[in-house]
Amino acid sequence: MEYGEKKKGNPHGKGKGMAVTIMMGMPVSKKGMKAGKSRRDAVKKAKEEAERENFEPHIMIDPESGKKVKVKTYEEHLKLKDEGYLHEDEMEEEEEAEEEETDGEA
Repeated sequence: MEYGEKKKGNPHGKGKGMAVTIMMGMPVSKKGMKAGKSRRDAVKKAKEEAERENFEPHIMIDPESGKKVKVKTYEEHLKLKDEGYLHEDEMEEEEEAEEEETDGEA
């Protein structure tokens, strides 16, 4: 091959599994999004661990009944969140939004 002559084909090597796409700064193979999926899972896990470490006991409210519950653990927080409970500030925002809707109707 002469100097300046361009090489034909894939400059990165042979094979269909070579990294061809960049996602979040990480190469992703043509075979699937496995590299990207594992990165998303790792980010999600790290975020959850940080939330667990920074957890502080607080009050959550059932928006339907108004029942207040003090959550003492992160696991209890997740359980109540799945059941539809809101934080005090979220409940206040929801009430303000409802007031604005009723004010607009009058």
